[in-house]
Amino acid sequence: MLRVEVTRDLAHAKVYITVLGTDGKETIEGLNSAVGYIRRELGKLVEIRSMPELHFFLDDSIEYSAHMQKIFSELNKDEHEK
Repeated sequence: MLRVEVTRDLAHAKVYITVLGTDGKETIEGLNSAVGYIRRELGKLVEIRSMPELHFFLDDSIEYSAHMQKIFSELNKDEHEK
């Protein structure tokens, strides 16, 4: 999990996750199928009146950053070889 955004009324929570090495579609499907269990377990840990509805989203920012770092490294390497 990278971050969570919760609405002001605590009714909904957007949970952004990163999955490295795969497209993440199966991971999101798995989390969505287990959302009831996840909410129940969170309810045991967090003392709030009502647990927000959880909505899972893929966040590819880490993969994008790694990709950009690779490009910059290659450019830097090419520049030093000249």
